[in-house]
Amino acid sequence: MTNRKPRRARTGTRAGLLPQEVHSSPSARSVAALVVGVLAVTGAINLTAVKLLEGSDYNSGYRRIQEAWSRLDGQSGPADWLVLGDSGCGNAVVPAILEQSLEGSVTELCTIGNMGLLDDAWLLGTHIELYGPPARGVLLVHVYDVWQRASPPVGLLAHVPRPLGFWSRFEPPVALDWHESVDLFMARHLPLVGARESLESMVNGKIRELRGDGERPSEGAQVVDTARVLRDYRRHVGYADSTGFAIAPKNLEALDRIAGLAAEHEFSVYLANGPLWEGLAADPSFQRYNSEMETVLSRYARDHPAVHYLGGTMTFALTGMTRTVDHVQQEPAIRYSRNLAERLR
Repeated sequence: MTNRKPRRARTGTRAGLLPQEVHSSPSARSVAALVVGVLAVTGAINLTAVKLLEGSDYNSGYRRIQEAWSRLDGQSGPADWLVLGDSGCGNAVVPAILEQSLEGSVTELCTIGNMGLLDDAWLLGTHIELYGPPARGVLLVHVYDVWQRASPPVGLLAHVPRPLGFWSRFEPPVALDWHESVDLFMARHLPLVGARESLESMVNGKIRELRGDGERPSEGAQVVDTARVLRDYRRHVGYADSTGFAIAPKNLEALDRIAGLAAEHEFSVYLANGPLWEGLAADPSFQRYNSEMETVLSRYARDHPAVHYLGGTMTFALTGMTRTVDHVQQEPAIRYSRNLAERLR
């Protein structure tokens, strides 16, 4: 028996074994650096997304909301006349014409239809808080189908440039649950998540432009897009045909708030219908719906002494529209504004 030392197993490929990989544990510093790097890249991408959305026509509605509040904050004192309403209002009311005819300052704070009358009440209340009541009155201009719209989605509320929680401090307030509050925060600060659909629409639109099979929407277009107007017309006819007129609960709350402020501070509120394409105005379904609206708004004005309903709808030919049945070009806007001024004198 011989004393032979046991042979050590050979390592490496010669022994048919794979080399062993040595793992080292990550240090706290490397983990922290990775986290900071990821956050920095995500933040930069989100900031880029914010800038893209701010300058995009695909978010003209968001921009209208922000610009209205910016104009309000930029005032040096109370306006003689305050103009509130939707995008049809902002598209059709020419403040310079009202100022010339009414001999007073006019501040136009129109936003978009999906905000309903909620931001009308908020903007008016904030104007009174900051500067006092308007000296002469408030002109409230809305397209016929805005009155029945529900409370605005959180994606729109996110673009009201006020500190978080404003929705519960303003009158009338909006009740948001925890999930809706988180959605609002993401829509405001994390557009990669909260404004994903808008970003997708913008990117897809750019792709269609490059392919030559689409066009970029132009908010200030002064030429009629007949195909779009007709599509919008069919949508409106379907809407008017399928429902009767009623003021949505949140809009009624907002209107009551506006009427209450007018009575308290002794100024007048004038309700006016926005302009429309004459083709829609001639449709029997619309005429029935419009008649119901006239009845309800006239009754509201009779019950509230500070509120006056101007009534009637000014209509224009197809050549005077832009992309929808309720957005007019510059020349019809001038005529519409002169008509309003005459009725307010």
